[in-house]
Amino acid sequence: MLKRLWIVAALSALLLTAGCQRSARPGGPSTTGSVVGTAHSSSPGLPSRSRSGTPVPSGSAGSGPAPVAVDQIPPGRPATWLPPGVQVDAPFKEPGDKVPMFTLAMFTHDEAGALATATYYVDAVNWSGAMLSTLPIEAICDDSSCVPNRELLSSLRRAHQHFRGGRISVVGLRTFRPDPPDRAERVIRVRIASQKAAIVTAGGQTVRSVSSGIVSNDLYLKWSGAMWRIIGVYLTAPS
Repeated sequence: MLKRLWIVAALSALLLTAGCQRSARPGGPSTTGSVVGTAHSSSPGLPSRSRSGTPVPSGSAGSGPAPVAVDQIPPGRPATWLPPGVQVDAPFKEPGDKVPMFTLAMFTHDEAGALATATYYVDAVNWSGAMLSTLPIEAICDDSSCVPNRELLSSLRRAHQHFRGGRISVVGLRTFRPDPPDRAERVIRVRIASQKAAIVTAGGQTVRSVSSGIVSNDLYLKWSGAMWRIIGVYLTAPS
């Protein structure tokens, strides 16, 4: 049994106790699984779909919202566009935070598309902390293991508390073909560095803090027919 991990606002150590669940891990990378590729970047961009398949608001950057289903490329094929539910401004934005954007690359059924999914996830995690909302990551997740800390963020909003620091960055990415394949088509192992972090009150008083650190997570991905989707996030053993 392994722990599922949803890292909100990069407070990986805080949220390891606040939001992890125990669950059987689906067929994932193993000693027999093949390493497909590696990368060291954190560029944005995964598109998503609504569970119902109905159109939801979206839009290209700077052009305003447009009624485009989130599993489709907007008219004009913009290079980037805003995911549904994601705000371009966030009350707790910090230097280095960037709005996670969908990109054309995320509609490609190849290795580059899978890697871009993982790097979008990292940007979305940071922006979720800035927004105090899981909407940026919910846009690409099809499983509750991605977002078990929705209530945590809601409780912070009610208490007028927020995250300070704790943003994450990608140290490295490795892609695997799961063996056995089970329900995932790709597994992206993301090695993540997190800054020193704290939960603070509106007046700046620290409620809880955690030191910086490095963790690894396995992101389980599946191609929907239009885009890559995240179907599970799991904490991996230290390496």
